[in-house]
Amino acid sequence: MEAKQDKIISKINELLWGESPLSFYFSYKGTFNRLQFFGAIITFCLLFNFVGIQDIFWLTFLFSVLVFYGMIAAVQKRSRDIGKKGTVFILIYSLFLYCGNIIYFVKLQNISLNIICYEVMFIVMIAYLLSFILLLFIRGKKEKDLNLTSPLLKSPIKYLSIWIGIFLLSYLGLWLKK
Repeated sequence: MEAKQDKIISKINELLWGESPLSFYFSYKGTFNRLQFFGAIITFCLLFNFVGIQDIFWLTFLFSVLVFYGMIAAVQKRSRDIGKKGTVFILIYSLFLYCGNIIYFVKLQNISLNIICYEVMFIVMIAYLLSFILLLFIRGKKEKDLNLTSPLLKSPIKYLSIWIGIFLLSYLGLWLKK
């Protein structure tokens, strides 16, 4: 009886996650349907907010890198599902996550920003919401091209490294401004 229950749980896990939750969230291969994409974004947002509440800079930075990598993977997979390379969506999500990290750092360090910075962040947030709605509500293609990949993500580690460098330079600049 226990073996049968293990088999059922294993089958449900395989249907939900594929091989494992790590490959489900952090792999750039495959596609995400609308529900999987929504679930991934909600999971990453909850994870980041839970860790961000702790106000431990290095921990928040580490998790923001993890969330950044996973969200970009989710956007790439969803873009592939709708038949797009996803370059514009990836740039919008990257800028949104960058702005979120800057706002967190500014709040943590009690730094005031120019009103123009907040206006730019507002525009990025609107673009993020529009792209989220598009990715969430556009139906996936029946014939998926699994070779569709944004030129930005030919090497995801390089892309991530460049954004980590941008994050760190921004933090340094804001810290020196203080």
